[in-house]
Amino acid sequence: MESHTSATELYNLLQDPARPKIVIDVRPLEDYKRLAVRTSIHLSLDTQDPPERWTLDLLKTSVHCVKYFWNDTECELKESKDWGLRGLMFNTIVFVDNDGDSPAAIRLRELVIQEARTGVTSVTILQGGVHNFSSTYPFLCSSHSASNKAVDGLFPTELIQDCLYLGSYENATNLEQLNLLHITHVLNMGDELENKYPDMFNYLKCGLDDTSANNIAQFFEKCIEFIRNSGGRVLVHCAMGISRSSAISIAYMMRKNNWNFEKAKEFVRSQRSTIKPNDGFTAQLKEWQSLGESQQ
Repeated sequence: MESHTSATELYNLLQDPARPKIVIDVRPLEDYKRLAVRTSIHLSLDTQDPPERWTLDLLKTSVHCVKYFWNDTECELKESKDWGLRGLMFNTIVFVDNDGDSPAAIRLRELVIQEARTGVTSVTILQGGVHNFSSTYPFLCSSHSASNKAVDGLFPTELIQDCLYLGSYENATNLEQLNLLHITHVLNMGDELENKYPDMFNYLKCGLDDTSANNIAQFFEKCIEFIRNSGGRVLVHCAMGISRSSAISIAYMMRKNNWNFEKAKEFVRSQRSTIKPNDGFTAQLKEWQSLGESQQ
């Protein structure tokens, strides 16, 4: 089990509604009030003992959730004794501290791994801590003034840091999100979807319907060159960010990293669990690989 989650991995996790997760801040409450990852909860232990002396019994009987932040509003959470991690319906747990290696976070991770129910697949600490995260994604922290419209919805997935993003038409039409992410280019894979801001971004439209019979392979080279030559940040989108745009993202990762189809698909899915290129697109990606064209 990995011990740390990068800032980009946490960003993507927060955008993925299909992955049950909880982000737990273990810093002093005053630090949490000044700056917190949005939707994170604060955790306190009713003890003065140093972390190395904390036990499972203490964790289960003294942990309580104090407050959380959303849209810069402080909201009370019901205090909970006997928190009972076995009863939590999360398969991913991320601890947040100031620097990514505090004794408190390390010890709590150890205890949670011991206690966690079957099905918990990831218990990690945020690499670099909350300040590193907030320097990269300030709009996902409680101290930032991004509007509700931008932060209430889900942002696109970041596949390559500061380069390639995978999302939906909702992302492609949310101007504040596009500006917060410093998007410069938009690759539109939806035949039915308009280029919303043609005077503000560089567009390439390779539109087709999401049907297995359609030939998406005809666009692989054109799309790869568009991303490669952009010199900026590219959002690849279709209607939902599930099939058409994921197929193009997989093709790009195959070419860029000299990966086979399965490795590229699993990487993209690890960042955005909802992707599912249709059977026809999948067959075309595999054929593209078998012909050696993905590795040029």
